[in-house]
Amino acid sequence: MCILSTLYAAYRGHWELVPVPGGVFLTSILYWSKPNDMFYRRLDMTYVISSFMYQNYIAWGAENALPYYVLYTITCACFPISRYLFQAGYRWESFYIHAMMHILANLCNCILYSGELRRPLALAAAAAA
Repeated sequence: MCILSTLYAAYRGHWELVPVPGGVFLTSILYWSKPNDMFYRRLDMTYVISSFMYQNYIAWGAENALPYYVLYTITCACFPISRYLFQAGYRWESFYIHAMMHILANLCNCILYSGELRRPLALAAAAAA
């Protein structure tokens, strides 16, 4: 799913956002190659959180900001629900909610990438040069 979001960001010319889903894909592959290594898990989670903080900054003022942020909020709610269900012994339900989180996150990306973005000052200056 992340590969499709990466390709769509590139197709739409949102080069500053290509590393968001692309990097999430790479750090996830790295983590799942050694799932017992806590360094790779922390690296994956840190990259995901920091890249989405960056993407949320870019999304502020974007053409599709409102639908993006609404769906993003729902997506973020999936993680604690999934954790709660897992700890309560509802393994399959937890799995489905967690999988839904990944699907919704990539849908959020596509919604954001479908519209025009507000460029941060540094990126706008570089593009104008």
